[in-house]
Amino acid sequence: GGSYWWFKRAEPAQVAPGDITPLTTFANDERFPSVSPDGNQVAFSWQGENGDNEDIYLIPVGAGTPLRLTTDALPDQSPAWSPDGSQLAFVRVGTRDERGIYVMPPVPNAERRIGSVTQVLSGLSYAARVSWFPDGRRLAVSASDADSQMKGIVALDMNGAETRMIWSELPNGSYRNPAVSPDGRALAYALCTENFSCDVYVVALDENLRTRGEPRRLTPTSAIS
Repeated sequence: GGSYWWFKRAEPAQVAPGDITPLTTFANDERFPSVSPDGNQVAFSWQGENGDNEDIYLIPVGAGTPLRLTTDALPDQSPAWSPDGSQLAFVRVGTRDERGIYVMPPVPNAERRIGSVTQVLSGLSYAARVSWFPDGRRLAVSASDADSQMKGIVALDMNGAETRMIWSELPNGSYRNPAVSPDGRALAYALCTENFSCDVYVVALDENLRTRGEPRRLTPTSAIS
């Protein structure tokens, strides 16, 4: 569906066409790009030249050779830069539905596991994403319960000592792709109810990661998010 808006007739604005520059042109899948806070580097997951193992890579914007950061046999996905650019968080897809959450400086083979979550959506595994809180000490990630429903979003502390539920509302809803606002006072997420029909919501957070008020839907119609 779509929406149409009517305005008074006006002369069309002159907009200069933008340049589209490919950052990578490698063989096989390159996914989950994440630009560093200074805009100079891009972290991404790539299956490699042979397409046999998905790992995290780093490449300078504009030119350069990709630097392979992880080498584990399990798939590594969804890199996310910390607010100060000193760390990368990513998800390692384990056996069955386990997702290991790792953090590392942007150098090879330096990852550190901070915890794990179970992630299932309608019986199907999917690529998880993580989001940093602005203090750089916690990550937001969606998690399943024992019934394999993505019923909430948790905060993982960098020292692995804390796992706190941020939001859990619908018994039959699935929470995906959390995104913490730059000031840490709001959380956006996709809420999927059935057949990957999803909408984007945002809810306010207090200093203790409790939700304030009701979540607000941002998208007008359901779609895959």
